[in-house]
Amino acid sequence: WDLDKTYLKSDFETLRDLVRIPFEKPEDKVAVPGVVPLIRHLKGVARRQGREARVYFLSASPPQIARAIRSKLALDGVEYDGIVFKDQLQHIVRGRFRNLREQVGYKLTELLRARSQAAVEAREVLFGDDWESDPLIYSLYADIVSGKLPPHALYPLLNKIGVDPELVREAERWAGGLKPTDAVQRIYINLERRTPPALFRAFGPRLVPTFNYLQTARSEE
Repeated sequence: WDLDKTYLKSDFETLRDLVRIPFEKPEDKVAVPGVVPLIRHLKGVARRQGREARVYFLSASPPQIARAIRSKLALDGVEYDGIVFKDQLQHIVRGRFRNLREQVGYKLTELLRARSQAAVEAREVLFGDDWESDPLIYSLYADIVSGKLPPHALYPLLNKIGVDPELVREAERWAGGLKPTDAVQRIYINLERRTPPALFRAFGPRLVPTFNYLQTARSEE
């Protein structure tokens, strides 16, 4: 599950917005309508069926806001199994300023890293939004995991996108250790920008754009 604009109604379009985010209290943060009931429902249904549904959050926000985010999830009563934040300070220290806003390499390597620790039979449903690159990232990840996009094909593709060479190598390394499996069952994209759904047809039927979580829940049924 992406965090900003997929779970939380986050505003970071201006510098003022970005500066304000670390100082927000948990009770100031607002969940996207319907997302909390959906997560609870998915967990509850799996539990009643004797299965396990794990919920992980992948955030492009810095770890400095981790405490506030975890407190917000606790206030919402959301059970989750893991959460990853982007270490922006490390990029600043190392002078990699372009990585501050580049998300493809960061999210893709984190997804592949997590997949390497999952059971082969584990199936995934991915939730993101249309604000940045989630449709592309999730689709690339699904094709890598399924074996449709082999590790040796990653460098020219990711290099063209502008991914840091170090992250490209890391993605190749994680991808090379995976056993191909059709793990990604569905990709849901929250249309925060109100992007016309027809623009996502190129990603195929696996990706489902929705305007709200009621539509998402109906699709999951």
